[in-house]
Amino acid sequence: MRKVIIGTRRLQQIARQETNLILADRAVNNCAENDQPPAQLVSDSEGEYNYDFNSEFYDCDTLSDRWDNYSDSEDEDYVDLEENRDVDIVSKLKDWSLEYGVNQKQFTSLLKILKQHPCFERIPSDSRTILNSSQEIVPTVVPPGEYLYFGLRREIDILDRNLDQTLELQVNIDGLPIFKSSSIQFWPILGFFVNVSIYPFVIGLYSGTKKPSHVNIFLEPFVTEFNQLRREFTAGGNPLIKIHSFICDAPAKSYIKCVKGHTGYFGCDKNNRMTFSSNKSQLRLFASFRAKTNFEHHTGTTILQDIPDLNLVD
Repeated sequence: MRKVIIGTRRLQQIARQETNLILADRAVNNCAENDQPPAQLVSDSEGEYNYDFNSEFYDCDTLSDRWDNYSDSEDEDYVDLEENRDVDIVSKLKDWSLEYGVNQKQFTSLLKILKQHPCFERIPSDSRTILNSSQEIVPTVVPPGEYLYFGLRREIDILDRNLDQTLELQVNIDGLPIFKSSSIQFWPILGFFVNVSIYPFVIGLYSGTKKPSHVNIFLEPFVTEFNQLRREFTAGGNPLIKIHSFICDAPAKSYIKCVKGHTGYFGCDKNNRMTFSSNKSQLRLFASFRAKTNFEHHTGTTILQDIPDLNLVD
């Protein structure tokens, strides 16, 4: 059943009408006792009804008709309290969640609690409805195939915890053949938060006949979002999310680091030699790798270097 509230002006009108009814009843009773003609119901310029007790006639049917004609037709005097309240509380809940960074799982839990009360039974039960966060993931072109980027933020949002300690992210990147009869292959980027995640989750997924021609185009969405999250989630100036490790086989590792393969000259990750025939080789260091001191080891510049403090040697 729809609940409504009557506006102040209409309440005043009803009060005046009820008062006039009482006065009219008294006038009729007095007339009956004194054999005097009753008052007549007249209308003023504002459509309100008063009683002229000096008139010679009083039409009781008119009074009854006037009262029966009272209806809900004047929308400006009626407010749907339930509807307006729902809209107002939903708007305030949305502003609150955005202002204080409430994750979607916590927000949804709060909505389900509120819906148990009759006053809030019409509000949405899922935070995605309020936040309008359900977005279609559109594939982008990464030659020679297509790429879907799902992101890290959604996984952080669904964690049932506050970021009171550092999240350490393990990243796995590798090629995955799909069919024996086709050259189509997947190159997924998988993530796993150490000591927090239960299962690995998909960060991005590439599909094509070959691996991505430009590794930096392939990795750019991940690097950009990760750096943004580092700036956003901090405590005492220190980021609460960092890279724990990259888990790759040797070909995939050389591919994402833009270095020589493990079977090539200067392909060793640890020093500047192809074999360990002596112990006099210079070890690679964090700074020397980024400075490309041993330029023969590099085939390009990886976008992974844009992640601060990421050690691509150890």
